[in-house]
Amino acid sequence: MTQTREIAVIDLGSNTARLSLYACDASGYRHLYDYDDGARLRLIEHVDASGNLTNTALDAIAQTLTTFKGKCASAQISPSQIIAVATSALRTAPNRDSAIQRLLGATGIEVRVLSEQEEAEYAARGVSQALDMQSGLIFDLGGGGLHIARLKAGQVVATHGYLLGTLRLLRRFPHFAPTSPGELEAMRAFVAGKFGDNAWLRDGLSGGAKLVGIGGTVRALARIEQASKGTGESLRGYAISAEAIENWVRTLSAMTVDDLLALPGLKSARIDMVLFGAIIVRELMSAAGAKALHVCDTSIRDGIAGEFVARLAAEG
Repeated sequence: MTQTREIAVIDLGSNTARLSLYACDASGYRHLYDYDDGARLRLIEHVDASGNLTNTALDAIAQTLTTFKGKCASAQISPSQIIAVATSALRTAPNRDSAIQRLLGATGIEVRVLSEQEEAEYAARGVSQALDMQSGLIFDLGGGGLHIARLKAGQVVATHGYLLGTLRLLRRFPHFAPTSPGELEAMRAFVAGKFGDNAWLRDGLSGGAKLVGIGGTVRALARIEQASKGTGESLRGYAISAEAIENWVRTLSAMTVDDLLALPGLKSARIDMVLFGAIIVRELMSAAGAKALHVCDTSIRDGIAGEFVARLAAEG
């Protein structure tokens, strides 16, 4: 009989911390529970002049980890069954090593900081399994960064990370609702300039391969597009045309805060990020020559669970 192991995966993102529980065996994993009410951390807003995460940020992370640890205990998942990872905000902080030790001492949970390559690969693992995808580009857009993996014949053959997170853009361009035409063009030019030589992006979509995106802001774009059409389709595999994304860039840039709060499908926690997400996605699509964005509702947590399954299979 195949042994089933239960694990918890915590993702300390630059914007939000999330927790998912999984049951895993050598043949695969299934979700036991996803805590959708993730803790809103906004870590990039809590750095000092040197880029270090402040005590306020570290206290918030520790409190979140403690809360998640309690949820795991209620589900009879011990600390040894918890896998905690952190992404861009902690990765780029000069005090990350001391921060990890402080969090370990405060919570008993060891946090592993993912490299840009690992973040892209975990995103790709989750998406490729969910969509049975063999080739194309898969990206994870968060508050702190954009990470892209190129998939070919079912294998990740290239990855790249960009400091193009929605919260990073908000810090650079704080006047977002509404945005003047000049400000919008400045935002677009800044984002487009980050992609530089885009040959590898275009090569990744050769032969009709798909561009697939994950992350909270990507899901937000899909939800407002669905709401505008009056549909309630699953987000997994939902396609949005480049023209539709372009229309949302222009529509969102003209909206006031009140307009955004009233926009069907958009959660209030996303109103100051959704425009930046739309700009990043649109400029990425332009650089890659993508005609459509395909949305997936997986996360890097799914990729980590998939890696755990592979480890179980290797152990026999």
